[in-house]
Amino acid sequence: MIMKKHLLSAVCFFVLTGSAWGADRASGYEEALKKATEDGVIVYCYGPDWNRRSVRMLDDFWKNRETEKACGGAVMVAVPFYQRPSASQRKEENKIQGGFQRQKINHQFRSFPAVCMADARGRIYAQLCGTDELGSEEENYETGRENIRCKLELFREQSTLLAQAENAQGMEKARLLGEACSLNIYPPDHAVEQLRALDPQDSLGYIGRLTYDPFAFNMEVNAFSGSEQNADRALSARETEKKLKALLENPRLSDLQKQESYAVFIGRLRKEKAGKMALVKHVKAMGQIAPDTMYGKIVPHLLEIWCGVADRSKSADDGASRGERSKARRERREQRRRR
Repeated sequence: MIMKKHLLSAVCFFVLTGSAWGADRASGYEEALKKATEDGVIVYCYGPDWNRRSVRMLDDFWKNRETEKACGGAVMVAVPFYQRPSASQRKEENKIQGGFQRQKINHQFRSFPAVCMADARGRIYAQLCGTDELGSEEENYETGRENIRCKLELFREQSTLLAQAENAQGMEKARLLGEACSLNIYPPDHAVEQLRALDPQDSLGYIGRLTYDPFAFNMEVNAFSGSEQNADRALSARETEKKLKALLENPRLSDLQKQESYAVFIGRLRKEKAGKMALVKHVKAMGQIAPDTMYGKIVPHLLEIWCGVADRSKSADDGASRGERSKARRERREQRRRR
């Protein structure tokens, strides 16, 4: 009888706190928003009728107990994106997506599957896409879980800074708001307008960071006007490098913005058929700015396809690990057949 009471007490404690069971789940986006607390909502986007990998990861990754733990106190929801839905599938898709249909207009996914992380109001603050950010079967998707944990922790930090900014005034409020915008997640809505009102001279430098657009730099370098290009007015690689140097020395820009700008310069080098040594030098320099970003992680691949340079750091392990990875894949396929 005493043991039963202890067991009942433990169950009640875990149910009430929720911490032992990981994230909560919802059957649709609107339900997830209603259930959301401070950790918000995490949405898994998959293509049921066209993206087999995303369907496989729905079971192997998204419904995994370790992924639930990684999502903390957020509410988890899986949202389908059909390409050729039947009438019943379209009805199901609309019901599950709810207001998330409007979100996808502003946050196009680079690849599927995708994980979108949002606050309790539905503002998306982070997005993870593809193998680079969600991981692979070979490493049991631990990369994806670690990235979710990292983004969620940054969101909590951002929420704390925004709460402090609400109770501050003047330049102190601008500083806190600017710090909240400088984390490696999307800034809060209307942040630029608020900063312009608080710091019109941009003495803290946050407005410059938030308004700099690497895409506009690309348009300038390659002389685009809308979809039209005037190739005769495009900047040379040397002219582009001068502008890039100024951008790299600008303390107001984030590492990611600098890498995006560097990619524009490398594109100019390739158009001018620069030598292999120059490409290798600048591709490596771009990656070294921030090795953990998408641009940093893709450097070995770029060196191989653009420069014919193998990634030596991986070659020593490939022979020994290839057989292990193949064996692991066979075991997972066998486990799925048994289910």
